[in-house]
Amino acid sequence: MTLSFPLIAENPHRRAIERQFGSIAVPPATLPPGARFIFLCFTNRCGSNHLADAMQSDGRLNMAGEFFNADAVLADVKLHGHATFADHVRLQFLWRQRSDRFAVKIAIPHLALLGQAGVLDAVHARAHYILLTREDRLAQAISLSIAEQSGQWTADSPPPSRAPEYIRARIERLIAETASANQLFEQFFARNAIAPIRLSYEAFLADRRRGLAQIGAAIGLPDLHLVPGALTVERQATALNAAWRARYLSGA
Repeated sequence: MTLSFPLIAENPHRRAIERQFGSIAVPPATLPPGARFIFLCFTNRCGSNHLADAMQSDGRLNMAGEFFNADAVLADVKLHGHATFADHVRLQFLWRQRSDRFAVKIAIPHLALLGQAGVLDAVHARAHYILLTREDRLAQAISLSIAEQSGQWTADSPPPSRAPEYIRARIERLIAETASANQLFEQFFARNAIAPIRLSYEAFLADRRRGLAQIGAAIGLPDLHLVPGALTVERQATALNAAWRARYLSGA
């Protein structure tokens, strides 16, 4: 089956990777036969790190990360001397996979990159897609606006050099961009008759046991469960998020 995937006009990840390697093609023989791929589809600040952390906590899945960000790929090239993008994809699996499963986070640019590289076609029969969304899109946009200004993408990030600035127009733009990205995921699933595992961040927080059971049943680990002591990701919302929300809702 040949998949239809989003073609986006500007993909900085593909551009940087092609600049490094020339070709991004990943021959099917490069990928380990029989392995299952778990694609955690996300938009920024939807709670994907929290979900990935919970998924890996019982030790049978790797911590899903953005392994196909251009900066991550180029850092690996510098460290390990990969000759091709196919080498990077193959070695990511070999280094990180557990139980013959490889979990990875993908945003729309990563989806387009892996589609154009031939990876999605090659693993289609053994791929699972999780679509994580956030019901409170305003909270998501506020969190993203704060993170992109402060650089505090995780709880252990260094303190910002200056306080983030509230800009209503930027928050509205981020709401629109998130909606557009989620729509592109929906188009990809619809055009390829893929039924993703659907979760909202809010529903997962309300019942993490049920959410992990839903994922585990789909990927062949029906007893996937949460081990609280193995969690590494902390929630980041602060009083600043609440203040910006109140300000936005007041019309400021």
